Amino acid sequence: MSDAIDLRTVGLLGLGKMGLPMARHLIAKGYAVVGMPWAEKDMRITLHEADLARISLPVAGVVKEAIKDLKIRLGQPTPAERE
Repeated sequence: MSDAIDLRTVGLLGLGKMGLPMARHLIAKGYAVVGMPWAEKDMRITLHEADLARISLPVAGVVKEAIKDLKIRLGQPTPAERE
């Protein structure tokens, strides 16, 4: 058994408007791509688990706040308003 890490496999969270073109580009460059669905609740779960593990996820926090701000501007309910 080899201890080598295959750095030619990339996981992408979400294959929508941004993720799908990224996946296509990576595949064209020879990478294997594993796509995973993304939803707002997934981000909330990820942030919660990161808090429990005392892991800093600054990018995830920025994404969460950007989504919250966009929803407020569009008049859509935020997760806190739904609970």
